[in-house]
Amino acid sequence: MSETKQPEYLSRSHEMGAETLRINGDVKIPDGEIVRSSLVVFGDLTAGANTSFLGSLYVQGNLRLGELTSVAESIHCEGNVLIGGQARIGGAIYCLGVLVIGKGVQAGLGEKGGGVVCKSDLYVEQEFTTGRKLEAKRVITVEKIDPELKAKLDDERPRPEYRLRQPPVMNETYAERQPTQVVWEKTQHSGNNSLGV
Repeated sequence: MSETKQPEYLSRSHEMGAETLRINGDVKIPDGEIVRSSLVVFGDLTAGANTSFLGSLYVQGNLRLGELTSVAESIHCEGNVLIGGQARIGGAIYCLGVLVIGKGVQAGLGEKGGGVVCKSDLYVEQEFTTGRKLEAKRVITVEKIDPELKAKLDDERPRPEYRLRQPPVMNETYAERQPTQVVWEKTQHSGNNSLGV
């Protein structure tokens, strides 16, 4: 891959600064790619096997990561997440929807650490390791990630507790009176994995 030409899957991206790319719409990344920037995706993100992300991921839709994928920093997903077996996530995983974690996945073991926070059900195969905190509505151990469980990720989309909306621009005093809404902020997690997963 040439430094001057972006791959096809990043052709609709826009630089946001700080080595971050914003993409409107769904993105499919083929097997074995190396993505050097952090991604902000306003749609679904699907990555093939053995893909490496050298930054963080923010996904407004659903996220599917293939087997042996690595993410150097954290994942924040407002949809459902499927992480394939033997994947490595250096930072935290924050998921509003259903989270499915394959066999042998390691999360939060990078330099900055982190944990796993799922606002819905967390399905895990064997040998899942997390660095610090593990929090979910329910933790369900499964023998294998079957097609029925994968289909559930597409059928059930979480309803966000908040909606991003822009107030109408009338004048500066109107804008000054609007409360500031924090959509997402980085958090530090402490403690140990008390569930023994």
